[in-house]
Amino acid sequence: MVKDPDITYVPAVREDVALGVASAAYFTGRKGAVIMQNSGIGNIVNPLTSFSLIYKIPVLLIVGWRGYGGPPNDAPEHWIMGVKTPEILDMLDMPYELLGSKGLESSLDQLTARMEKQSVPGALLVRAGTLV
Repeated sequence: MVKDPDITYVPAVREDVALGVASAAYFTGRKGAVIMQNSGIGNIVNPLTSFSLIYKIPVLLIVGWRGYGGPPNDAPEHWIMGVKTPEILDMLDMPYELLGSKGLESSLDQLTARMEKQSVPGALLVRAGTLV
């Protein structure tokens, strides 16, 4: 549970529902974000292309990057999506940043600046062990 009074946490049963809730925040003058695993990108391609990207809604996606680097990293069910994650974001013309050596604040600043300039959703990719 988030105990920060400036953050409203809304649990969602699916990634597409979370994207809808986070997008609604934009229409109330707030910023929305979705925390998800990269396997959920497949569940949000349609809402991204038919809603968020068309209507220029800059929602932040914080994405746990399972299967990073493909085989033999992670469990086999994550290998394909692990390789395809950046390709899907590129195909959708969505900005993204890999959380790494630049640090969280710098990565977020660069990503959100690009999101706001383009007025589109963007993704912060987080590899396993990065936030330990």
